[in-house]
Parts: sequence; structure tokens; C-alpha cells
Amino acid sequence: MGGIINTGSFPKALQLGVRSWWGNYKRPATVASEIFTKIKSDKQYEEYWQEVRTGVGKIKPQGQGVSYDSMQQGFGTRISNVIYALGIQITHEEIINNLYPKLGKGRVESLKNSLFEAQEINAANIFNRAFTSGYTYGDGNVLCSTTNPNISGGTWSNAASVPADLSEIALENMLVQIDNTLDDRGNHISLRGMKLVGAPANKFNAQRILKSIGQSGNANNDENALKSMNELPGGFISWRYLTAPNAWFITTDAPDGLIHQEREAMGMREDNDVDTFNFKVLAYENYAFGVGDKRSCFGSNGP
Repeated sequence: MGGIINTGSFPKALQLGVRSWWGNYKRPATVASEIFTKIKSDKQYEEYWQEVRTGVGKIKPQGQGVSYDSMQQGFGTRISNVIYALGIQITHEEIINNLYPKLGKGRVESLKNSLFEAQEINAANIFNRAFTSGYTYGDGNVLCSTTNPNISGGTWSNAASVPADLSEIALENMLVQIDNTLDDRGNHISLRGMKLVGAPANKFNAQRILKSIGQSGNANNDENALKSMNELPGGFISWRYLTAPNAWFITTDAPDGLIHQEREAMGMREDNDVDTFNFKVLAYENYAFGVGDKRSCFGSNGP
């Protein structure tokens, strides 16, 4: 619905008698900011590289020399910032003849909401494409895979071995998988599941699983281990921008993982065209969403 806003765009705004203009809805609360770590970028792109460290210590036989290991650069990801912008043009005649100042003021807010929408979509696409071939990272694999390669050989997994819908047992299995995750050289690491992320279709199920006093879904007098052990301290995040209703994810405390890279915060620009008198106003921002360490996200593509 492009074009210039003129007196024909809002003909009722040229006369008195309109009680209210509706359609200015409250925008959803941001979810991306709860999931991604926001960093300030001062370049067109930023790169995040893996440091492959030493392996497991070895026995030193009596009278023989110490074994020496090496370290090297591993997989890397480049996250390039992109400018997102949207503007409107309004004729001089529409501005001076519009009898409803509130209608005019809401147009700037509408531009801000449009960029908010774009940002949430871009952030959610990291998860929406987590299992989609073609959307790969430095290791050549998608975000969530059962065959992520190690520089030192072998593979590791940050996806459910058998895709499963969200359930207590599926959640527990993935949390155990997170606990047992190793680094690239086979060393155990401290990795904890922090937040459960899914579409609104899973919010009631997630509430029962995480918040029930007893074990969810049965009549046994067992405690809810997930709750009593304070697993997933960040709780469940319902994200309406996720397109697969049965897919769900656990974010972890791995550093340099889910990244929101900001080059320029949202700004506004306005000007008047000399020839037409048209008023132009636009909103813009410069950023990117991406992933450094894939150990920051584990997922199941529920059938």
C-alpha cells in the first residue's frame, strides 16, 4: 500500500464529526531483547571465532617427557549489519486541512512500530530457520543439528535425536543433553539451560510442565523436579513470531551465543520537498541478529 498520503487518503479527516479513529493497536512487548545479548557494533560487520583449546590431560610415564598439545582457531561466523528503514510522504494540503492532530501524530508512532515488527521478525527467523537447510553457520551446518562437526574430529549435537513435541520427558532429556555437552576437544564444560522458547501454541503446556507443584500430567504424588531443581530459571518465553507451532528451544548461558548486533539505534529523519511541499518522515536503524557459539541454543523440531 505505497503512495503519498493526500487529502483523498483520509477524506473524513477534512471535516468535523469523527468521534474516534481506531486501528492504533498496542504493539507486543519485545521478546528478542529477552533472548539475545545486545552488543554495540562499530563496523559494517563483526566476526566471532572459536578458540579450540587443549584436550584432556595425559599420563606422564616415569622417565619420559611430557606430552604437548596444541591450540588453534576453529569455526567462525560473520554477522553483517543491515539498515532497515521505512518512511511516509504527506502532501502539504493534507497537513493543513487535516482537522485531527492526533491522527497526524500517530503516523510517526506507526513507523516506529513497523521497524519494531521487522526487528522481531528478523530475530525470530534465527529460530524459524534453525532446522532449514541453506541457513548455515561457520561449521557448515544449520543452527540445531545432531551432527555438528568438531575441528578436532567427531561431532556433537544440539538437537533432539528424535524430534519430539514439548513434554516433561522431552524437556528433561534435552536438559541432560545440555549437561553432557563437551567442548571441541572432548572436555566437559559448564553449560546450563536458561530459558524455554516456543510459539504461543505451547504456552499452556509449558506452564503446566514448569509450574505444577507435582509431576505434570499424572496422578502420582511425585514432585515436579524441573521446578524443585530450579531448571530453566528464565522460564518459558512465548514468542508469537515463531512460525512452527510445535518447535521449541532451550537457550543456554554459553557466552557469545545469540547476538543482537546494533550499529545504529532507531532514529528519525524528516524533510520537506522544495518543489511539491510534500513532508517526508522516515524511521531507520542498523543492526543484525546472529549466532556465534551454537552451544547457546538447543532445539527440537516437534512433528
